Amino acid sequence: MNRSSVTPLLTSSLIALLQGPLAAQSSLLERTPSNAHTVVHVQDATVALEQMELNDVYRLLGHEAGDPLYEELRNMSPEDFDSTLGLGRALAGEALLFKAKAGAGLVVEPRGDRAGLMEAMRQFTQTPPPGEGMHAQLIGDYSVESSIPLPLEVPAAPGGREAIAVGGQGVGLVKVVISGPGMMAAFSADLETVTTWTRDMCRVGSAPSGAPIAAKLGKARALHGPAGQLEVFTDLSFFKEEAAAALKEAGSGMSIDPSRLISLDDDAYLYGTFALPAGMNVDIRFHLHITPGTLLARLADTMRPLPSDLLGKVPAEVTGLHSMNWDFNRFYELIMEALREDEQERGADQIDQVVAAGSALAGSDLEEDFFGQFQGVLGLFFMPPSEGLSLADLQDDLLGVFLHVGLFARVDDTDATLDAMEAMLGAVRTELATLDDERGFDVMLLEEVAPYDGGLAFGADHFLLTVTRRVMEASLTTFGGDTTRSLLSGGKLQSIFDGEQGAAAVSAFRLGMLRELIRESERGVKLPEGMEGLYETYMVTTLRRVRDGFDLRVQLQ
Repeated sequence: MNRSSVTPLLTSSLIALLQGPLAAQSSLLERTPSNAHTVVHVQDATVALEQMELNDVYRLLGHEAGDPLYEELRNMSPEDFDSTLGLGRALAGEALLFKAKAGAGLVVEPRGDRAGLMEAMRQFTQTPPPGEGMHAQLIGDYSVESSIPLPLEVPAAPGGREAIAVGGQGVGLVKVVISGPGMMAAFSADLETVTTWTRDMCRVGSAPSGAPIAAKLGKARALHGPAGQLEVFTDLSFFKEEAAAALKEAGSGMSIDPSRLISLDDDAYLYGTFALPAGMNVDIRFHLHITPGTLLARLADTMRPLPSDLLGKVPAEVTGLHSMNWDFNRFYELIMEALREDEQERGADQIDQVVAAGSALAGSDLEEDFFGQFQGVLGLFFMPPSEGLSLADLQDDLLGVFLHVGLFARVDDTDATLDAMEAMLGAVRTELATLDDERGFDVMLLEEVAPYDGGLAFGADHFLLTVTRRVMEASLTTFGGDTTRSLLSGGKLQSIFDGEQGAAAVSAFRLGMLRELIRESERGVKLPEGMEGLYETYMVTTLRRVRDGFDLRVQLQ
């Protein structure tokens, strides 16, 4: 397979996409069905390919050094990878994938090899070839094939056409393929839905006034662009009823109805862009819209910027770090306040009773003495095993990898947190050795449960949990104030976090584990020229609270 010509498209394993402005006008978005809740849109596949060829990730996947990584992605794909790539190779213009509750479809601009594109679309949508159970109709300038005949129109008064009523309900999934001037499409749904979609796309009867989702996508693009080579938009208001039902069910055991408090409004949406900029990078962006002033917005405000001195407590040996600043105590308070404002006193009282019962069982006031001490700053870090972290570790000994992690949290009063933890542990403490560490920490270490020889530590305004003694020792050194051993002493992770000030959550993981997968020295191949820094590159994810929601971004740095 000549992967240098692949134009990735429309699946979770999309390994392509490059930052670049979309053309101002779309010829296909207006054909999106009015009941579609999601669209995935590519403005120009030809331009996308030209730009992606400048990206190192794309170059690696088309190079022999990237063969193992390519196959790994292929095996991980939830879709038919070959048919997706076949469609990508055939595209030469605009394309969009739409999803509705009733079904899904694909609409493309027929540039280039029209016959080849149609074949790729059939493979992607698993639609039979002409004559193999498909019924052909001609609607104006459009050729329509369907798995059962569609009742699209009947003769009417001169100068017009009139659709007849749809019958034959209960026939199951119906597949349709359309080919005509400026547009080719393939979709499937129930008979009534595909009949409506076909009439609208072929402009049978009155022309649609325009797809609502296209207008909403345009507004989101204007606010949160520039768009990447591929963009995705989901109108969350389509799921209001399902969300309300799920919330109501979740609160049924406590006699509360969260759906009366937290609901999706007509403006709720998720907008994302995907890109492969030139060089070693990936740029994926999402914006979740939350209407300002709502309870959801107040709950979202409990996500706050990370403190600038965070890295002074993290051992320099780490290869991955996830951190966030979430005031979950304030989140809980807001929920309780909202319940009482909504006159759901009984449900609020039941929650208070559950918390009180848990405190009695633990032997400590959980709300005040334990959870109440947490400031909201949390971190989870990964240190490589002594022999180094590899992909084989992830595949063959996943538990072994997670032995080398540490969890820390900032607390107001370490003594109160320690007392509450001792009360909760109760009889289990017989398996813990309690000691005063010379670096100023109260430490509880596991005994005789190797390799689980880590434990808990309290001090320096932090609560610390590790699985192994090795990680505990490295952590106590840095938490004790030895900044020469922390990430503040310099390095790539520090520069990453310095560049993400204001984010409420930051995750950064080094791609060094790819070395074991690619095995270029073992296979006698070399990385493409200019990619020597691949294994020191980090996958960085950031979450920011903005005025009208959240911004999520994933990059390689």
